[in-house]
Amino acid sequence: MDDEPERLDALTRQAGRWLALSAAPAERHTTAVVAGPYDRVAWRDVYAQSAALRELSAQLLTRHAHAPDL
Repeated sequence: MDDEPERLDALTRQAGRWLALSAAPAERHTTAVVAGPYDRVAWRDVYAQSAALRELSAQLLTRHAHAPDL
């Protein structure tokens, strides 16, 4: 029974170190994913069928170039 508090303290210290690692700020993304030909075909098909996507694209196009390509 005397071992239990020490083991619990050791686990708490390890958990604290592990949790501290996740508190680091995330790096910003600096690259883009290149779509393959099948991804482009699938996106164009979904885009053509979805009025909501086309409407959102039109709204985004006022602020960002190439919004329909997203």
